[in-house]
Amino acid sequence: MKLNEERAESPKVERYIRVKTENKEPLLGVSIIEKGTHNGTISDLEGYARLSVASGAILVFSFVGYCTQEIKVGSNRTIDVVMKEC
Repeated sequence: MKLNEERAESPKVERYIRVKTENKEPLLGVSIIEKGTHNGTISDLEGYARLSVASGAILVFSFVGYCTQEIKVGSNRTIDVVMKEC
């Protein structure tokens, strides 16, 4: 393998995301961005979102009044996130 040879990227897979508060209430409008890209979405009225990303990607979750979180994507297709107030 050559030093400058690029590694093959993992294929992107659609992930199903659910965002809630610590009180288990869904959060509408949470910004969800794949770190280092323009790939992103926002959560809907029920706190759900879908986004295609590869395993190993970092997702950044942000919402006014809540702490920004970074979560590394594993092999699961479903991602549950609990946003904490700052």
